[in-house]
Amino acid sequence: MCALALVLLCLLWAIPARAVTYFVDPQSGSDTNAGTSQGSPWQTIPGTRTATDSGFLRTAWGSINGSTGRIVAGDIIELRAGGSMTSALGGRLWISSAYYDSGTQGSPITIRVSSTWGSGHFTYNMSGMTVNNFDGGIFVQTRDWLYVRGASRDRRLIVDNQTGTTGTFALWWNGTSGTHIQGGGLAWVWARNSSRGGINFSYVDDATVTNTRASANGTIGLAIGGIADENCRNIVIEDSEFWGNGNNDPGNTLIRHGAGVYGSDTIIFRRSTFRNNVRDGLDAGTSTNAAPSSIIVVDSTAHDNGEDGFGANGGSAVNAAYFINSVAYNNVQAGWDLYGGVTAAVLHCVAHHNGNTANGSGNFLIYTDPATPNDTNVLIRNTIGYAPKSHSQVFAVTTPGRTARISSDYNLWIPRAADTEIAHEFPAGVTFAYNAARPSWSGANDLYGLANNPGFTAISTAAFATNNYRLTSAASSAANAAGAVWGLVPRLVEALVSTDRDRRYRPYPAEIGAYERPQVCP
Repeated sequence: MCALALVLLCLLWAIPARAVTYFVDPQSGSDTNAGTSQGSPWQTIPGTRTATDSGFLRTAWGSINGSTGRIVAGDIIELRAGGSMTSALGGRLWISSAYYDSGTQGSPITIRVSSTWGSGHFTYNMSGMTVNNFDGGIFVQTRDWLYVRGASRDRRLIVDNQTGTTGTFALWWNGTSGTHIQGGGLAWVWARNSSRGGINFSYVDDATVTNTRASANGTIGLAIGGIADENCRNIVIEDSEFWGNGNNDPGNTLIRHGAGVYGSDTIIFRRSTFRNNVRDGLDAGTSTNAAPSSIIVVDSTAHDNGEDGFGANGGSAVNAAYFINSVAYNNVQAGWDLYGGVTAAVLHCVAHHNGNTANGSGNFLIYTDPATPNDTNVLIRNTIGYAPKSHSQVFAVTTPGRTARISSDYNLWIPRAADTEIAHEFPAGVTFAYNAARPSWSGANDLYGLANNPGFTAISTAAFATNNYRLTSAASSAANAAGAVWGLVPRLVEALVSTDRDRRYRPYPAEIGAYERPQVCP
């Protein structure tokens, strides 16, 4: 009998605890409720602080008291769509070991807006909530595999009006240099109107950000690596938008970007848009970065930014940036700004109407930086440079002791109005990796001039929003014999080049630009 009891006890120990779904409705709930049904929801989320951030709002939410009851792997906290959290109900949300275990890859913890309960967005309105320096409105501290999610475009989780000052963000995932957060991330979230930053990841690995927005934040919309080499690895950002950021940055004018990547490795942006930000649409690296970084940007667009569409700085480490099937247009300084010792490749892209007559540099700005120890190396292949507003297609600058190496081939360079315009501006010290003996700016298969204009199915120098950059016909002999990049870039990048922005397979020889022209079968 004792043996049977021991066996049964071991079986019970082996059965994992069932995941629980908890419910939150700020307008009708009570934190003394069990929280385990829509009819008995909590009012706030476990870990909510007081409005003045003096401590946790409660010692317990139903049975969740931090000791005998905790939020554990597999648990879901479901928020009523249309609900609104305000300072009258509590303060910011601190997700930490106080009330939360970590999730696992197979059983993450999820805080999400309901897809069926209520309607509209769930808003966390932080106006009147204290957020101290270098902290976040929603702050995830060393918890693995935790997701914060809306449900759809019409049921987002909106974090609004974060009013903290120095180093604050609306949302912040924060690991440590010794213990990175593993997994988790965001989906259908909108960080907006923060007095400083929108979203930050510091010391985080293998996270995802999908269908997320960051807009009208005072400094940067999204920071990967915390702006100060707080190394992140293997983060994927997809189908997201970053606009109107950088209008309230009294202390640091360097970070007024849509998004930025700093001291972080293998950060991939897919199908994302960066527009109307005060400085760059997407910025990668600073001159002080000590850790190697790499960034891959695929099927993305940067336009109407106050400085560069896409920027990449080598820093003091050897940083790499790869841009595939991407478009930069109507940016004030340059479509691409590649500098400071970066190693970069621009493949199957379109640079259109970048630079302005006052201080712009054209479609591409490439230069070295005496503050960084490395030369700048840039590969431009299978790309269309179209009608830069000022200067030239590629404007290069070198500094003493540094070299800018440019490999430009299988590209179309189309001037604004006349073939007599300066194509590229290169001072002494710029070299060409494709053919060291060739003094010209172009590769053997580059074409320059109005006669090579491929035409687009929609193009307007006045109404940029109508452009889709699909070719109306085979662009040129160069377009139909576009050079393969195999062996020139890492294998991961090679694989991403194999499809176009429509996700059609791209064979070689391939069309130039971001789209593969549909072929007509005989």
